[in-house]
Amino acid sequence: MKRALLAAVLLALALAPLAKPARAAGDGFHAVVSQIESRFRIRGTHVPLMGFASFFGSVLTRGGVKGMQVTEFDDVGPSLTPDALRRALREGLGPPWHLFVEGREIASGDTTYVYSRVTDGTMRLLVADLDGGELDLVEMRLNGRRLAAWLQDPEGSLASRKRIP
Repeated sequence: MKRALLAAVLLALALAPLAKPARAAGDGFHAVVSQIESRFRIRGTHVPLMGFASFFGSVLTRGGVKGMQVTEFDDVGPSLTPDALRRALREGLGPPWHLFVEGREIASGDTTYVYSRVTDGTMRLLVADLDGGELDLVEMRLNGRRLAAWLQDPEGSLASRKRIP
């Protein structure tokens, strides 16, 4: 019994450097969803089967689109103004993320924010769309080189067997 416990502890210590660090607050999609849920006391609904859709998006773009997540918030209420949303996004995303696009429709007050972050050849985009009483959050992970190759020749890059680095 002691031997098995000792072996398990040694194995855990040996593998510890390979483990991913815990996700820090202010590091992306889940942090933003938590920030909005706690600050505005609303619950988001994760869109079902997005993993399935992400898989097919990745296959069809030959790895250009690496993943996607979507959460919808219905009946957000008047406290979630465009400025309050922008503050929540900044706090949830943290400094590595940058505001890429901001769009507001004056007549309706609909607002869209697009934030971006580039790390190790992967671009992550987070889109927040506040439309009336509904908020939609979408995060996409993109491989720039593969997505560019696919955009130049979608049929050829899909049919091709060659790998794009």
